[in-house]
Amino acid sequence: MFLERHTDSIVYRVAGAGAPVLLLHGFPADGSVWDDVAQILSTKFRVLVPDLPGSGKSACASTPSIDAMAFAVLQLLDEECLNNATWVGHSMGGYVALAAARMQPERFAGLSLVHSTPDADDAAKISVREKSIDLIQNGGKTPFIRQTVANLFAPDFKLSQSEIVEKLIDTCAQTGEAALINFYRAMIGRADSNDLAIFKHKPTQYVLGKQDNLLDYRKLLTKA
Repeated sequence: MFLERHTDSIVYRVAGAGAPVLLLHGFPADGSVWDDVAQILSTKFRVLVPDLPGSGKSACASTPSIDAMAFAVLQLLDEECLNNATWVGHSMGGYVALAAARMQPERFAGLSLVHSTPDADDAAKISVREKSIDLIQNGGKTPFIRQTVANLFAPDFKLSQSEIVEKLIDTCAQTGEAALINFYRAMIGRADSNDLAIFKHKPTQYVLGKQDNLLDYRKLLTKA
């Protein structure tokens, strides 16, 4: 059973007992994307699943940035009186975890990056994000969400599991235009994290996919 709690910055859910595990969702989803995983993990671990500021039930941050989101999650650990946790971050959630690792590496028992990267955006990626911001600002939120969410899945999965894809599209459509733009600007402005000490001193993991449409798994394999 999940209990809903909150800090000044975010709403989060807690379930289970044992070593703490943080599950951080990616863009443009909210914490519910982890529901099935969280249910399984909660049989052995204390699982904490926030809606990052601007998603789900959490209000938008006044000064949106990856660092601000990381600080909000660190406050969650303070609220729960937890010294550290294993952080699992999908895509943007991975960026948030990396920012927190730069701030307070002692709060990490380990790190798992799920289809995420420590690299900052390059010029090509920034250009794509800026074009998407323009699209959203000009009334194109609905087609943007549909295309962005569809790109998260491999072609075969989209055909065989279309109900799951449509459910996630519906969930992501609840994220407001301002929050979507804030998330993209936050990702554009994030720092490169390849130099973080956590990669040398704590257990780290990459979860990769050969059919990932957004990240080249072969490039990430050189970091693992």
